[in-house]
Amino acid sequence: MLTHQKRKQRTNAPYLLKIVKPTTLKKAAIQSSQLPENQKAVIQKIPQELPVLAYKYENQHYKVSLADQTIKGFNTWYVYDGHAEILDRTGKLIRKSLPGSLAERVVACCEERGYSLDKGRGLVNLIGIEGMNLDGNPNKDVANVFNDLIGCLVFENGQPKFRGLYIGTTEPGRYYTLHKLNAKGAARLEFGQQCCWQIGLHNGRYEALVQTGDRVKVRRDGNQDFSRAGDILDTGCFGINIHHGGNNPINNIGRYSAGCQVIRCQNDFAKFMRIVKSDLRWQTNPRHIFKYTLLWNQWL
Repeated sequence: MLTHQKRKQRTNAPYLLKIVKPTTLKKAAIQSSQLPENQKAVIQKIPQELPVLAYKYENQHYKVSLADQTIKGFNTWYVYDGHAEILDRTGKLIRKSLPGSLAERVVACCEERGYSLDKGRGLVNLIGIEGMNLDGNPNKDVANVFNDLIGCLVFENGQPKFRGLYIGTTEPGRYYTLHKLNAKGAARLEFGQQCCWQIGLHNGRYEALVQTGDRVKVRRDGNQDFSRAGDILDTGCFGINIHHGGNNPINNIGRYSAGCQVIRCQNDFAKFMRIVKSDLRWQTNPRHIFKYTLLWNQWL
């Protein structure tokens, strides 16, 4: 059990971490249930203040470097922001600050995670965001609903902006989750950045971005719980394309995704493809392979 530090000790540090709800300190900004016991520490006594040398806000967590103590041999921990606050040494609350626009937040997230972005003139970055509304606010990511975003991020005068951002799904729908095309389970494209897509024909019918090569990474929803947690990683050629959803109702993905990245409206998808084809690399080489970066709303 952690105990209060003396006021004299606290005032020597530039910041205080104030625990306002029972919580778990973690060595990574993920669910505590996914961490071994030696990488988490439960705090039940509240309120409690811990002196902090430095902090950073990321992924809805504070990452803190403790000033006067170590816990389980570590002085750097993550704590969920809903359970804690950062104060200055006088006790004044320090507000979280995030980049303003969704495009800026995407860039900050990619830089933090080591995902490269093409910032040159005339270059297009393909971005998916799971569980995000068009206004940049996260949603509850309900299953079988078009509640994700797919779009084209560009840089103009060094500043990021979305030239096109559309409602879609980055997850399989209910039908193919329950009616498995693969015995291992429905495919969920792995979060992160992969370079596997060329302009071609989706199912031989219309122009889209189609998977090329055999190295796409997915998570298999074998237990059919519409969640990535605990799903096995699978790598191969699975036909994970980027296509449209036939104008299906927003609350019914239907059979439009068994793991593909799907923009719901056909008109939106046509706009998306025009932007993709404006990329100078594709105009020079129609066999250009595009990379696609899939982000989780909690990272933003």
